Amino acid sequence: MTLATHTTSLFSRNLRKPYPVAVRGQGCWIVDASGRRYLDASGQAAVVSIGHGIAEIGRAMAEQSSKIAFAHTTQFVSEPAEKLAARVLAIAPANFRNGGRVYFTSGGSEATETAIKLARQYFLETKQPLRYRVVSRKQSYHGSTLGAMSVSGNVGRRAPYAPMIPEWGHVAPCFCYHCPFDKTYPGCNVACADDLDKFLRANDASSHWGFEPDIILTGKGIASGYAPLGAVLVAPHIVDAFERGTATFMHGFTYQAHPVATAAGNAVFDYLEAHQLFEGVAPAGESLYKAIAKLASHPHVGQVRGLGLLQGVEFVKDKNTREPFPKDAGIAEKIRLAALENGVLLYPGQGTVDGSRGDHILLAPPFVIKPEEGELIADALCYAVGKVFAA
Repeated sequence: MTLATHTTSLFSRNLRKPYPVAVRGQGCWIVDASGRRYLDASGQAAVVSIGHGIAEIGRAMAEQSSKIAFAHTTQFVSEPAEKLAARVLAIAPANFRNGGRVYFTSGGSEATETAIKLARQYFLETKQPLRYRVVSRKQSYHGSTLGAMSVSGNVGRRAPYAPMIPEWGHVAPCFCYHCPFDKTYPGCNVACADDLDKFLRANDASSHWGFEPDIILTGKGIASGYAPLGAVLVAPHIVDAFERGTATFMHGFTYQAHPVATAAGNAVFDYLEAHQLFEGVAPAGESLYKAIAKLASHPHVGQVRGLGLLQGVEFVKDKNTREPFPKDAGIAEKIRLAALENGVLLYPGQGTVDGSRGDHILLAPPFVIKPEEGELIADALCYAVGKVFAA
């Protein structure tokens, strides 16, 4: 069953595109209203980490909502939020312990917005009001809100809103396959790192060696898609600056540290630990990589790359020169549609090279993926590549 565009009241991602109605999930699979099964090779945009349809998570959320579903953070804290904050800090880098704090949001974009404002207010609290700029990588993506887009370097995503967002400067990405300096590692002497050094020297900034992160952002998989949740981890010295100053962060969201969402986060932690899913990621990633590595020999597959269960396949017009296809060729979307014929859900992307050109497929299946499911993904990709490039 699909929803035709004239039968829906939703303002969907694409108003000309019909969408299946998702009704059930189990492990790495999603089932639509017609009973068709889809293998979720991308974790629904790299979100679903522990798999679909795990009843324990729903029960934990229901139990919390039956006690109290909402309490505004200007007046209360909640037990699940406090518990999850402690668990997140426990697996954070060592410098976040003994005084670090966690600010929960409803997702990654809100986490980026929070971090931008937090960094700015930190410099106000420490009597450094002239410090406000944020530097990031070209082609980087940090969220869809205007603040998050201001620090993102993705040309294509920024372009429609350029008059509305500041340009603080971006440095070259560390992207060896399409080196922005036309060099080859290791002979390049890591020119991308020099580019960052050069920018920082030209713009007053920073310590270069032995640094530790002050703020860490997370979203997506922290609640495995069972509830909207993101987090900002704040190092102790940042917290201390606020406590010695105004003690008030001039920023907030209605649903931050939501009791039901953080209960979902705790239930996901419980499931990860009980089933030792982290320990299985490396071998599962190796199995998936071996399955899709057969694509590397195709003349239009530029590179198969990744680590663990976050992997990608880039497509090129010319393998020798690494020339990408033009944007209007829509290669990644064509690959997605062809793989869908075999019931495999892929996550396509464009703009890999310069913000406009460059097609790739992202793979980020749930941690519970089985070797035979990895083979199904590889088979669907091989079929899709063969079909799209047959002409």
